[in-house]
Amino acid sequence: MSSNTRLQHVGHQGNSGGTNLAELLGVLSLATDLGMGQPMEHMLRQCLIALRLSERMGLDESDRGVVYYTSLLAWVGCNVDAYEQAKWFGDEFVLKADARLVDFTGPAPAMRYMVGHFAAGKPVLERARLALAFLAGGHRDGEVMLENHWRAVDDLMLRLGLAQGVRDSVGQTFARWDGKGVPRGLGGEDILIPSRLVNLADVVEMFHRTAGLDAALTVAAQRAGTQFDPAVVEAFSGEAAALFAELDDVNCWDAVMTANPASDSRLTDDELDNVLEAFADFVDVKSPYTIGHSRGVADLSEDAARACGLNPSDVTLVRRAALVHDLTNHVHQSQVFRN
Repeated sequence: MSSNTRLQHVGHQGNSGGTNLAELLGVLSLATDLGMGQPMEHMLRQCLIALRLSERMGLDESDRGVVYYTSLLAWVGCNVDAYEQAKWFGDEFVLKADARLVDFTGPAPAMRYMVGHFAAGKPVLERARLALAFLAGGHRDGEVMLENHWRAVDDLMLRLGLAQGVRDSVGQTFARWDGKGVPRGLGGEDILIPSRLVNLADVVEMFHRTAGLDAALTVAAQRAGTQFDPAVVEAFSGEAAALFAELDDVNCWDAVMTANPASDSRLTDDELDNVLEAFADFVDVKSPYTIGHSRGVADLSEDAARACGLNPSDVTLVRRAALVHDLTNHVHQSQVFRN
């Protein structure tokens, strides 16, 4: 099954396909990849790296379950404020993709990164105008972006019924071993081990995919003690060749779904509808112009389907399709914001 057709078997009343939450989160992760300027299946590969590393480090089943869901959700919130990102930085895809290239050890590298991407692609006069506005108060947008990421995703996880341990771990997505990340001051052993594993897996996946094994090992070693837990880096470095060899030989979607810690848990019709409504509301948060949009489309589509005389099963299918109609398209909305 291709990445673009994962939801085709979801929707008919009765949920005869036996859809589970992990499959839906996997679909959401594919859309997140695009919004982060990454190829689809980045997060799936990240999940497999983190899971395999957690097994080699001897994490128990409960912690491995947290690693699993954290991997699929860690970066989902990065698309909720694309409107603000595009407003100040122009191409927010490049802004987010390039973040993995930088070790934000303090104000200096962070400032260089921000200045280098500020108002990218804008005419000189427009960049100057935006710079003045940013200095006059726009910088506050940047200060709340990461908190917005966490709040939006935490609300989504709450509605999906995910465990508190998963919510706590995702809340530490931007934590750093040296304490210079978010939440501010959180560092070292106070960071949950699943968060530490996912943080490393995210970066080494990209470096391995774009530049090979040596690049992945190098970036891990360079950031040991700053962004990454040195013990996790040591464990990764000793197993990296095997981790990536196995990764390149599998179908990532199938491997992640097979690793699902709740593979026997299938969603009821009501649960499926609740999940799709949660996805719809989450997608609409991306822009102030789209709040409530997906729900409105679903209501209109459902009424139209009934008016056309469709049977109840097809009416349900139409409503569900309307709820997720922007699941992939929403990652491209910033192209409109930039124009």
